[in-house]
Amino acid sequence: MNVQGILLLILLVGAAAFFVRRMKVIVRIIMGGKPDQHLLLPKEGFRNFFSLVVLQKKLLQEPFEGWLHVFIFYGFLVLSVGTLEMILMILAPGTSFAFLGPLYHLFLTSQDLLSALVTFAVLHGIYRRLILKPARLQGSREATKDALLVLGIILFLMVTLILMNAARLRWDDHFTGFLPFAWLVSQLFSCCQVETLEVFDRVNLWLHLLGIFGFLMFLPYSKHLHLIFAFPNVFFGFAGPVGKLEKIDLEDENAEKFGKNTPSDFSRKQLLDAFTCVECGRCQAACPANATGKPLSPKKIVNDLKHYALHLADDPGYGEKVTLIGDTTTHDELWSCTTCMACHQACPLGITHIDKIVDQRRYLTLTETNFPNELRPLFTNLENNANPWGYGSSTRGDWAKGHEVKILCESENSSFDWLYFVGCAASFDERNKKIAIALSNVLKKAGIKFAILGPEEQCNGENARRLGNEYLAQTLINQNLETFNRYGVKKIVTSCPHCFNTLKNEYPDFGGNFEVVHYLQLVNDLVKEGRLTMQGEVSREVAYHDSCYLGRYNGILSQPRELIAAIPGLRLHEAERAGLFSFCCGAGGGRMYLEEHHGTRVNQERVRQLQATGGQLALTSCPFCQTMFKDGINELGVTLETQDLIELIDQVSR
Repeated sequence: MNVQGILLLILLVGAAAFFVRRMKVIVRIIMGGKPDQHLLLPKEGFRNFFSLVVLQKKLLQEPFEGWLHVFIFYGFLVLSVGTLEMILMILAPGTSFAFLGPLYHLFLTSQDLLSALVTFAVLHGIYRRLILKPARLQGSREATKDALLVLGIILFLMVTLILMNAARLRWDDHFTGFLPFAWLVSQLFSCCQVETLEVFDRVNLWLHLLGIFGFLMFLPYSKHLHLIFAFPNVFFGFAGPVGKLEKIDLEDENAEKFGKNTPSDFSRKQLLDAFTCVECGRCQAACPANATGKPLSPKKIVNDLKHYALHLADDPGYGEKVTLIGDTTTHDELWSCTTCMACHQACPLGITHIDKIVDQRRYLTLTETNFPNELRPLFTNLENNANPWGYGSSTRGDWAKGHEVKILCESENSSFDWLYFVGCAASFDERNKKIAIALSNVLKKAGIKFAILGPEEQCNGENARRLGNEYLAQTLINQNLETFNRYGVKKIVTSCPHCFNTLKNEYPDFGGNFEVVHYLQLVNDLVKEGRLTMQGEVSREVAYHDSCYLGRYNGILSQPRELIAAIPGLRLHEAERAGLFSFCCGAGGGRMYLEEHHGTRVNQERVRQLQATGGQLALTSCPFCQTMFKDGINELGVTLETQDLIELIDQVSR
């Protein structure tokens, strides 16, 4: 082995050792988390990997920026093959992959084209960082320096690669193929002697390898760890329904606390999330709280966990000086979240943010009893009367009087096919009672045999759960399950997406075993089966708002649009943010019961977006959204009307 080969081995081993040393710290942090119980099966993991990593589907939702990332991603894959060839050329002079024949020429062409495309993508990235400065990319000075340094390294690697190939085209007669960009640059060397070009080639080869080694050493200290962790993070994604919360064992006598306030409390997948984040800011750009001036950035929540874990690893006494909750992540950040799941929907690497926020809320609520004072009446009312406003439980079914609705505890005949779980809003709020009445009318028209629990129904527990009060939530859940079991409930229909999501996706963890649908699903099926027909005409321009807990959480997107299309005279105007990208009304995550002390109101922003469609009527399928829009319309003084879709269906159906 010659001197260059020995030097290369020394540099390679040194860079690898430096890389491994830091990676051991990171892996130790991740493995120090709690074991995960519900991860994807291998088949689902590979499907997830193929969609998010190979096809880059989420990144391509923003076509221009997405394609630039595709160029960089696949450029690096091809570059890795070229780097291996360069190392072999130095260790064993004369070695190359030319023996592959046509495949080698294809490789050289793709390397040349991708190096040019990557160069363009990197220059655009630098331009965005320094000139355009989009809000989602703004962060700490360290993060900005990190991003610019990585972009600079990639640019350096592309330039040295192109210069090396350009010089080689001039002096090496065996180095041939279709390399348009290298050929173009090679014209600059037309007057150079062969000996000079050989030296220039070798200098750029070494500069390129030094850049690779430098990047390898810097990688564990940068935000670009997604190059390593992207595959395991999407492969080992959480199984089960999107956004489902982990059940806490409140009877665990060994538990010193409930909730999570230090890295070792979080699961391994949650910690892997933190180290996978590339800080692209897509979650932040999608966040309705952030968009309306709240202190919350989902990106910061995840990275706070990572940086805090690294500080603890480097200084075991760090936790005594600085807390994760309070000093690193503020209380206002945690309580600003509407749990709308827009952050998770936007993330191209499958990172979940809501679970980390709720877990920290749980710590504040259950362990420290430290939550906003505005929530005290809510928790008291839920505990005493099983509804948020403290109305007497005996009046929960009063809305049904005079509407021929069976209340199980008041009926001698307890037979029914469907239980209509009405929910608190439609049971007690005067405006939302109209939704319960309309759905009952529609079900009767279709000949559906249904009943309600009336005074025996209790809040589903969703608000308490997402506000961190797991003890109160489990109390309500278990009481409802006891009632369901007593009446032999097998099928449930809801008009509230929050009730629907909790009953369908979270009650099974507590022993619930029944079918749950939202009325959109049931009524749409009834229309398709011909059991319900739309005969009247409503000539209106309408905008439809997708509830977060229907769309992003449960994929119910086509049903409302099919029902709108089935109503004669309705003309649908889609909002700019609709479907999976819908903008939250601001009520989720318990925010319905909290004032907004920062920025502008989320519901007002959504009302503006719906009004901008040109629709006269904003349709929803959620009592929470209905309330928020009614308030937003009154506060803004606009002429937009709002109504639940089931009310229109009741008007025109037979």
